[in-house]
Amino acid sequence: MKTSATLMAYLSPYSHITPEQLATPGAISSMVFINEGNSDYFTKQGYTYVGTALIEVDVLEHKEIISNKVEALREEIKSTRASAQAKVTKLEGQIQNLMAIEYAPAP
Repeated sequence: MKTSATLMAYLSPYSHITPEQLATPGAISSMVFINEGNSDYFTKQGYTYVGTALIEVDVLEHKEIISNKVEALREEIKSTRASAQAKVTKLEGQIQNLMAIEYAPAP
């Protein structure tokens, strides 16, 4: 199935692309595409409007989309576990350091 939309094309405020470079195929990867309803926000954030784009997407089969989403969620679980384990390790280290402190009265 295919779906399409006309979107507004913007350059990030951090972009250094010249108007001449915008005509090259590689420039498209430097653009941000948004729907018209968000244009005021992006303009206020310093984005430069450069034109419109007709975007066409070949939408995957339902089963593939579900499979891709499950894979993404599993990757998120791995990342969350790794972050949580790093924090737990840090906290356990702090506990061990506190328990290692010996009480010594001042002379």
